[in-house]
Amino acid sequence: MAIKNKINKNSRAAKRAGVSTRTELKELQNVTRAEKTDFSRKKKDSKLSNNINKKKEKIIAQLKLSQNSKLENLKIDNKALLINIEKSLNITNQLDNKILKSKQRARYVQAARKAGWEQTNALAKQEIEQVNNIYSQEDPTKYAKELKEKNDQMAIEQEPEEDHVETFFEQEERLKREKNKPTNMFEMLDVENTEEL
Repeated sequence: MAIKNKINKNSRAAKRAGVSTRTELKELQNVTRAEKTDFSRKKKDSKLSNNINKKKEKIIAQLKLSQNSKLENLKIDNKALLINIEKSLNITNQLDNKILKSKQRARYVQAARKAGWEQTNALAKQEIEQVNNIYSQEDPTKYAKELKEKNDQMAIEQEPEEDHVETFFEQEERLKREKNKPTNMFEMLDVENTEEL
C-alpha cells in the first residue's frame, strides 16, 4: 500500500486546494452572509434615475422656450432637411444620368453590331428582288442572253494578251495587289429566297 503523506498547509498543493484545514472550514461555515451583495442592481437603478432626471430637465427646458425660439428652431430644422433633400436629389440625378448614359452606350453597341448584318441582308434582298423581277418578265430568254454576253465580255477582258508578256516585276506587283485585295466572306454564302417561304 502506498503511504499518503500529510499535505503541509504552506505547500503548493495546499494553496491550490484552497482551504486546507478543517478548523478553517468550520469557521467559514459559522460566518453569516451579507444580506445585499448585488451591487450591479444599485448601479442600474442610479443610471435609470439619472436618465429620467435628464429627460425631465430637457422637457422642462423645452417648455420654458418661448414660441419665437421654437419657431426659429423649427426653421433651422426645416432648412437642414431641405439641404439634405437637395443633396440626395443631386446624388440620384447623377445616378440617373449614369444609368441613362450606360443604356445609350448599350443601344449604340447593339445597333453597331446589327448594322453589318442589316446591310448584308438588305443587299441580299435587293438582289433577290432583281432576280425575281427579271424572271417575272415575259421573255426570260432575253435575260439569259444578256448574262451570256456579259460573261463572254468578262472572259475576253480577263484573258491576257498574247503580245504582252508579263515581266517578273509586274507579276510580283499583281500578286501583291491580289493579296491586299479585301475578300468579302459573304460572297461565298448561298442566298435563299425568303419570299417563297
